[in-house]
Amino acid sequence: IYIQGEGLAPKVQGNPYKLQKPDLYLFNLVTSSSGRYSSYDGKSFAEKNKMKWVPILGVSVLSSDMEAVKQQATGYSVLNENTIREGLVYRTLDGKDSFKNVSREYLLKRYKN
Repeated sequence: IYIQGEGLAPKVQGNPYKLQKPDLYLFNLVTSSSGRYSSYDGKSFAEKNKMKWVPILGVSVLSSDMEAVKQQATGYSVLNENTIREGLVYRTLDGKDSFKNVSREYLLKRYKN
């Protein structure tokens, strides 16, 4: 079994979510017998083992309009509703395929001169 996650902390990556203490959010769970778990099954595993899973915002059908997809990335974070989120990760229901849609606004704010 292996897990992947993202560490968030006050002194990590500039603390974009303004967290007060370190935390770990899992986003992948893979076993040799079952392969990659779906996000919902991974979240269930994490919760049963007193771990956190990245927020799941729901199920949707991906638009064929790339501009509409890019606009979806912008919004406020579930981890801290006073900060904009980095973006969204879209994953197939079986957990096998995914891609990250980074918010333009997040990038502009984070990397402005």
